[in-house]
Amino acid sequence: MQLLTLSVEDMAQGKPGYDKTKFRIDFTMNGKADNYEGRQDFGDGDGSLIEHIQGYHEYYAQSESWKRSVIERTGIEGWEQEVAERDMILGEFIPYLKLHCNLSAMEREAQRPLQSGETLPPEQTAYFNAVLDYVKECRPLLNQGQYPLPEPPRLADFDVDLQEYKAHVMDEIKREAAAAGMTVEEYAANGYEPAAPPEAAQTTDTPQPESSVPEKVDTPEPTTPVLTELEKKAVEIAKGYEKLPLQERIDVIARTFGCTTGKIETSPCRGKWRGTSDISIRFDNGASLAIGNYRTPKAKTVKVQSECVNAVLVRYNPEIVQATKEAAVAALLRKEAKDNAIAAEKGLKPYTFLNVELHDGADNKSGYMGWYYVTLAVDGKICTHLETGLAHDIASGTVSDTPTREVLQGQAGKALHPGAVESGQGGPAAESPYQG
Repeated sequence: MQLLTLSVEDMAQGKPGYDKTKFRIDFTMNGKADNYEGRQDFGDGDGSLIEHIQGYHEYYAQSESWKRSVIERTGIEGWEQEVAERDMILGEFIPYLKLHCNLSAMEREAQRPLQSGETLPPEQTAYFNAVLDYVKECRPLLNQGQYPLPEPPRLADFDVDLQEYKAHVMDEIKREAAAAGMTVEEYAANGYEPAAPPEAAQTTDTPQPESSVPEKVDTPEPTTPVLTELEKKAVEIAKGYEKLPLQERIDVIARTFGCTTGKIETSPCRGKWRGTSDISIRFDNGASLAIGNYRTPKAKTVKVQSECVNAVLVRYNPEIVQATKEAAVAALLRKEAKDNAIAAEKGLKPYTFLNVELHDGADNKSGYMGWYYVTLAVDGKICTHLETGLAHDIASGTVSDTPTREVLQGQAGKALHPGAVESGQGGPAAESPYQG
């Protein structure tokens, strides 16, 4: 396609009017050479040349006064011929021009970095050259009317590490499918799970030979974790959400953390976890809650994502979080009394328990999202106290009123200053609520 002429018509001096730009487009469409001529008033807000051509023909196609004028001059046959021509221009010629413009834009974007003189990574150089080859291939196809065009190159296709990772995952899938006696297609259709074994045929007529193996062998059965009353309550509450659509269940979790909604995201792992992907919920405040890790193909299935969301709902929904906070208060108040009694004997500062909170991850950097912690008042200051064992005990409903270790040892610097958080696994924080 070529824009052949752009010329401004001379207007008679002293006569009213304005300058128009005449243009002609020479092109090859459906294998035949053709041209289009028109005039555009630059500055009239018609937009680009293609937008002008489209707007011009859309206007006259819908104008009743123009229709009457054409019929008066040429009859109904003339009008029908004009309608057919406009349909061709709007339905074929305009899309054809836009596709050519898209190819030109791709060409410019690929040429720019290649001609910039900058040193590009090998994969980028290969990608941009592939784009230029793609444009050269597509232009004659477009001129011959061959639609749709082939898929354009993708930068990811030239990323060696990514391609190796994909090959590694596919190799694992092939091995897993073969071990399950399935084709890759069957394995994928079954959610990347082995096929369920067929039920054994029940026979009642043929007597079974006696076996010398005892009917029951005294082998220890796997122990089932004993749930606390709070954990049993959490399971029952979560069952009430299981039948909701997946997005509504995600929104319930989001509200638990002070957000409105969220979406499932997966990210491939590297190193020893290569071939697996982390599954997380990205909330509308930017915070991300990890909810599982599976083989990459399984991690992307709705089935696995739904199961992960259901598991998280046992711990994080507004009802259970409120119940968890309330269940911890009585024991924490008893602990406060014992701690302060010992603190008085050791000359340490007393504290006042205020409440139990759930870390909402809004800072998006501490790594403690979903942990329970307590707020304390010490010497006129509000302190936050988060510790591994305490967070676990609050979540499981097993908070003890045993005096705090730091108070028993009379140590300073083991608790928190206002606004800080302690993991319980490192050194002391900056200030102790119990300092004398």
